[in-house]
Amino acid sequence: MTATQWLEVVISYSLQVLAVVAACKLIEGAIAKTSDRCAIWSHCFLCILFLGGAALVLPRLHLLQPWSQLEPHTLMTFSAAQDLIGRLLLAIWCIGMSVSVIGWLVRGHRLRQTLNKCELMPPHKVEQLLGGTDVGIAAPQLPVVLISDQASGPFCRQLHRPTIVLPRFLLEGSGNDLRHVLLHELEHLTTKHPLQLFWQHLVQVVCWFHPAVWNAASRASLLREFTCDEAAANSGANSAAYLRTLLQIVERCERNRNTSAISFGRTPSEIVLRARRLVDLAANSQSQPRHRFIGRRTATCLLMGLTVALSLIWIPIDPLASPRSIWSPWPHWTARAAHCFGYNLRDYEQYDRRSQLFEIAREAKQGSAKSAQRRLSDLSYE
Repeated sequence: MTATQWLEVVISYSLQVLAVVAACKLIEGAIAKTSDRCAIWSHCFLCILFLGGAALVLPRLHLLQPWSQLEPHTLMTFSAAQDLIGRLLLAIWCIGMSVSVIGWLVRGHRLRQTLNKCELMPPHKVEQLLGGTDVGIAAPQLPVVLISDQASGPFCRQLHRPTIVLPRFLLEGSGNDLRHVLLHELEHLTTKHPLQLFWQHLVQVVCWFHPAVWNAASRASLLREFTCDEAAANSGANSAAYLRTLLQIVERCERNRNTSAISFGRTPSEIVLRARRLVDLAANSQSQPRHRFIGRRTATCLLMGLTVALSLIWIPIDPLASPRSIWSPWPHWTARAAHCFGYNLRDYEQYDRRSQLFEIAREAKQGSAKSAQRRLSDLSYE
């Protein structure tokens, strides 16, 4: 992939991501159930990754070729400028992605150190804990419960096995608070929120430069908490008690904000939104539920259909793209993989780019020579 082709990928992919995020916001407004709204944002991140993969392994559709009408000298100037900009953007993207990956690994290492210092609760005590707080577990496997003296707030994660980390003060405090926390964290694990968080972080690493991705990540994180808050405060009578539990734990969570795990309390602005939502749930507990316009399957199909359509839309940035075909060549790694299965794919241009640049440069020189001869003939005539 040349620098100019990379520039085309960056610009087109950025616009595709923006369109997917905007469409997800519109679709979310037509979904009533909070868990379904949360799931559609998880599908949004998968669609963004699909678009990135399509840009790297599939040919690109070029319906327009606006560069064919330019003069050779102008075409050469644009090609040189785009090559420079493409190299610069590639260097910036690699540096930004490297910093994001390093930050992700550092947070994961710190989380692993915290987990290694925790005390493992035996399985029979986990059963007693869940039974004593009247918390049912629908999963076939009991979660691992760790007791931490350092963590100021509860959180959960799931790599090989679902894990809940509880600060020791919760076990020594009110049983009602402990029940609310367990309901909240178990809902995270039941709805596969740790996996959704992994896809979100992966998209944030790849598209670290895109404001729409960070906005989508904030919205997805908030909806995950909304989903678990509703599960913990399942009635208007419990909303007030759950809100008190939330505020009490948040006061002790200011020193512990590990974004590699799903913590109980996050930013102050998010806590305010969650508190307001709990108040609204308590006030509107007797009212009719919101009308459901579309379900999760319909919303997912709409988003996936839009993503497939967007994967075919590319801005014709490359001035040296072949006008003889509306499809760009297949990437070399895709063509080689298909060749192993007996499929031959075109992974070359209709003509070499270097020879094309040479021809354009020769035409530019011939054009300048003809213009010079025209000026001399005009002077001799005068």
